[in-house]
Amino acid sequence: MRRETCRSQECGERTIAMSLPAPYARSKVTSAWLAWRVVMKFVLFVPLDRIRRELATRGIVMATSTLVTLIARVADLLGPIDGHHWKQLLAGTWMATDATGLKVLVPGLSSAFNGHLEVYRRDHLVVMQYEASKEAESIVSKLVLFNGTLLAAASTARSSARPRPCRSPRRSGSAAGAGAR
Repeated sequence: MRRETCRSQECGERTIAMSLPAPYARSKVTSAWLAWRVVMKFVLFVPLDRIRRELATRGIVMATSTLVTLIARVADLLGPIDGHHWKQLLAGTWMATDATGLKVLVPGLSSAFNGHLEVYRRDHLVVMQYEASKEAESIVSKLVLFNGTLLAAASTARSSARPRPCRSPRRSGSAAGAGAR
């Protein structure tokens, strides 16, 4: 973007037109542009390479790393709103949750790491949180202030129409781990 300079008619000093409002310090894009980027990626599911090609046809050359970094900036900007939504969910009488596997690239690991994206919702409130594992301790620590009903999806890849018997983790007596509980 090129902005012209001129002399003020009132005082004769050199001046430049005001820039558009920026979402963060030294931003090269506007809030509206960031919103467009989020919609293209997360609402319309347009792949990053196609977004880059579309921008290039309009004379905007942008590195893939810049487009990725802009999404990280958006996440930072939305953090306080997300935190407020989380407080509202914890203050409610119920919420629903589910999680899905998420492949994550971690520097130093030879293959993708299996993380989890947790979704917590009630009515119009939705909060998504990343967790490295599905360990109960991390979930319990998040929900320690919640005093309502939690509806949790509990299906697994091994689920079927017929329930499987639960095996006891410890041996006790002669029928150790032999029957359904």
